[in-house]
Amino acid sequence: MGTRFVPDYETYVSLLAAGQQRTSTLLTQISSGQRLTAPSDDPVAAAQLLANQNLLAQNDQFTRSVQGLQSELQTADSALSTVVNALTQTIALGTAGANGTLSNNERQAIANQVDTIQQQILAAANSDYQGNYLFAGTATGKAPYVVDATSPSGVTYIGNPQTNQVEASPGQLLTVNKPGSSIFGTAAGGTDVFQALADLSKALRANVNITGATAEVQQAFSNVNLQRTFYGNTLSTLNTDANSLTQQNIYLTQQQTALDGVDMAKAATQLSQSQVMLQAAYAAFSKVSQNNLFSFLK
Repeated sequence: MGTRFVPDYETYVSLLAAGQQRTSTLLTQISSGQRLTAPSDDPVAAAQLLANQNLLAQNDQFTRSVQGLQSELQTADSALSTVVNALTQTIALGTAGANGTLSNNERQAIANQVDTIQQQILAAANSDYQGNYLFAGTATGKAPYVVDATSPSGVTYIGNPQTNQVEASPGQLLTVNKPGSSIFGTAAGGTDVFQALADLSKALRANVNITGATAEVQQAFSNVNLQRTFYGNTLSTLNTDANSLTQQNIYLTQQQTALDGVDMAKAATQLSQSQVMLQAAYAAFSKVSQNNLFSFLK
């Protein structure tokens, strides 16, 4: 027969400490829902979790940026929608004003409507989002268009021809605006909106070449419509970026759960087993302690 191993006092102390630690760890895991209570529990998984957390934080920043850009571009597109509708109305007014049966007073009244529309379009061209002017190029701190009596159109552009670029997703720089000189002016090869409106107003008042002035407004309208497509295309890109970020976050979150999540049923079973073993160890330790005390007293 082999010799039966009987743990000594120090061994029981070590076994109790290990059992207490195991029980404490399981209780912490169950209460927190996290498997890793310290990086030393699983260094590889802990490193991956930290990398995931950094990526999630980065994605959160990009998501907030994309959401802000989406709102900004929607505001710009809405402003240009107002301009397109106003120019459509102006073309109809010019066509009506070219009717030779109209009186001078009627043409004057139409010219006054064109002037009112010019003010509406001026307001749209000076649209801002959270204090940043949308059509000022990179000079977003001040309104890009000012009333100027010395200008033939009555309006002067004081923005710049540059564009803003933003990193909407990792490594992707996206142009997010068009300067007013491209949309309302001649920088993109179009017809100046404000000049076209001023020319139509003058033509109506003088009853001279109203049809030609109306065609000028039509050309300006076509350019604004063309430039407006930039905002729709950019919004589509941002929507794709937002969806991609959402999918990445779902994957990273699932990966985190796989790395650090606790199987509650399994952990509960292990806790029960650990507590039973700990109770048995306490009972055995109590007997050993009593025997050691008895030996000491003898």
